[in-house]
Amino acid sequence: MAQRRARRGYAMVVALLVITLLVGGGALLMQELVLRQNLLRQENNQLHVQNVLDSAVSYTMAKYRRDLDFEGSDTLEIDGGEARIFAEMVSLHHRRVSIDARYHSEKRKVVIQLYVATSEPIRLTDWEPVLHSLPYR
Repeated sequence: MAQRRARRGYAMVVALLVITLLVGGGALLMQELVLRQNLLRQENNQLHVQNVLDSAVSYTMAKYRRDLDFEGSDTLEIDGGEARIFAEMVSLHHRRVSIDARYHSEKRKVVIQLYVATSEPIRLTDWEPVLHSLPYR
């Protein structure tokens, strides 16, 4: 009878140890899944704000093709994001445009130098910062 109780006690300890290991492993798996979900959400927000920024650049270029004297500010709402455009005339053939894009907590900013002349089309000289812009805070 004492041996039977000892075996039951041993089986109970083993069962509790297995359950503890399973619960611990499940908790680690859940923590990893939550971390991965947060990283995917952050990456999605970064891509979305980049799309908002690229759309604002396209909008600005189209606006300058219609009106070379465009100055001032404009705000766009694009797919849940917001882009603020600040345009200024530096000289007769030189425009500087600053675009701030925001989507949730993600932000991007780019400054574009535009050179316009009557004999040639508008030239966008700083396109790389738009494609590879870094977050600013």
